[in-house]
Amino acid sequence: MNNLSRLFYIMHYLTMHNKANATILAEQLEVSTRTIYRDIDTLSSLGFPVYAQSGRDGGIRLLDTHHLSATFVDDEEQDHIMVDLQNLAATNLKSITPLMNKLSSLFKKEVEPWIDIDFSTWGREDEATVIELITKAKNQKNVLLFPIRTEKEKKLTEKSCQIN
Repeated sequence: MNNLSRLFYIMHYLTMHNKANATILAEQLEVSTRTIYRDIDTLSSLGFPVYAQSGRDGGIRLLDTHHLSATFVDDEEQDHIMVDLQNLAATNLKSITPLMNKLSSLFKKEVEPWIDIDFSTWGREDEATVIELITKAKNQKNVLLFPIRTEKEKKLTEKSCQIN
């Protein structure tokens, strides 16, 4: 596991558990406790309110007032990250789901599936543009109009769709 992944893991662990033991983290990450303490120093120097406390009730903690979103990414960026991961998940990229769940817990945002795409009949060059427009409408909570050709009518009609 590289340094950045380890730092992210430590922040995730602290966010979820409020307190960590350096020895346990070192075992989980397969590094020395000294490396964990260096990682804590790195996080602290980057502005994350992480501290180590010795003694009976000691351990590695985040300040109670800390929220990851305040130091990591703002609310709009969090929404973009979650929507983009959901778009990837819609392509049946299974490895995205665990990451989406982790970020959902870190951002304290509910993951609501909102799009399901059948790529079997696609193949036009404007696919990325269409997905980008749908994603933008979702983020801005806009109404979309879709031209739909029904089997019975054999003509195009417009249907509106509110994306929440």
